[in-house]
Amino acid sequence: MNMKHSILIFSLFLILSKSQAQTSDVSAKLPDPILETIYSEIVDDTYKIFISLPPNYSPKEKSYPVLYYLDAWTYTGVLNSAVNRLTYYEHINPVILVGISYETSFKEKGAIRRRDYVPSLESTDTVHRADDFLQFIKTELIPYIESKYAVNQNDRGLLGHSYGGLFCTWVLRQEPELFQKMGISSPSLEYKDNSLLVDEKLLTTIKDVKNLDILISCGAQESKSTISNSDQLFNLLKANENIRISNLLFDSENHYTVSMVAYNRALSFFYLNQFKFFDQKSYEMYDEGNYEKSSEYLLKAFQVDPEKITIRYRFDLAYLYVLTGKEDAAIEQLYIISEMKNHEHYDILINIKGYEPLHSDKRWDELIEFYKRLKE
Repeated sequence: MNMKHSILIFSLFLILSKSQAQTSDVSAKLPDPILETIYSEIVDDTYKIFISLPPNYSPKEKSYPVLYYLDAWTYTGVLNSAVNRLTYYEHINPVILVGISYETSFKEKGAIRRRDYVPSLESTDTVHRADDFLQFIKTELIPYIESKYAVNQNDRGLLGHSYGGLFCTWVLRQEPELFQKMGISSPSLEYKDNSLLVDEKLLTTIKDVKNLDILISCGAQESKSTISNSDQLFNLLKANENIRISNLLFDSENHYTVSMVAYNRALSFFYLNQFKFFDQKSYEMYDEGNYEKSSEYLLKAFQVDPEKITIRYRFDLAYLYVLTGKEDAAIEQLYIISEMKNHEHYDILINIKGYEPLHSDKRWDELIEFYKRLKE
């Protein structure tokens, strides 16, 4: 809430500022990715794996969602910085990143990408080995990561661009339950005359899959076939109500620039801090003078994560109830705050400007007296 807000919020901020500042200081240093090397017996090749742990990583206290992404040789720096920044500002919830790259020269990476990301759709095709690469991820990489890091095994994501987007679509066909989140950027679905888009197994999987978040994206400056195929895949997927899906077309982006934008948007789509989101929406509605809507958004934040409901939020909600004429609800919030038994609330309460409509209520005097006794 801006400067139009009552003295209430600013007084409370002064009380809480020290503890909040300490938390921010701990988060200020951005951890560097951990580089590990894994040899795959299935693919018969060695992979470089970049693991980015979130700020304040606490493996003994909780497990984290994990986002696997392809072409780590290109995206590790960008994604690591983006995740740390968005986590620091509480825009997204903490997430572990796992990037997959190669021990080879830059020139050879193109051929290896085609080997690993492109599926073999003909029995005579021995060059494209997407199934082997998928088995490497499923049976070698994922178990390794989950044995070493505090990973939530029920919250895995996968990001891929271009051939990587084609591979993500292939994973959906072959192993629909392996990942719960999937970012498909500019998928090369024109491979073999768009054969995946009419593949019976994929179509059946799309109808049956549950609990899946998918973000499809491409650039407005890409080829018409890429845009058209992305739209077609989106239309197939959105028919399933159990899939939360979005399809984004980014203006002024081409095939080589769109992935950076798409991956940042995927982080928000998958890991948005909903408490912070609803809290911010509440502020926006307050600034617009829509106090009813502001209180509704704040209540939604309460429902998302009750553990984050601090005294500050209780005071905010009580104030919004006063502004909307819900005096009983406002008094109820102040009673809840009184049960927290913090004597500093007395000084806040007696100096509040904006609670005058409550002063004629006998319960107001009871609250003031109770807070006064706590202070004494």
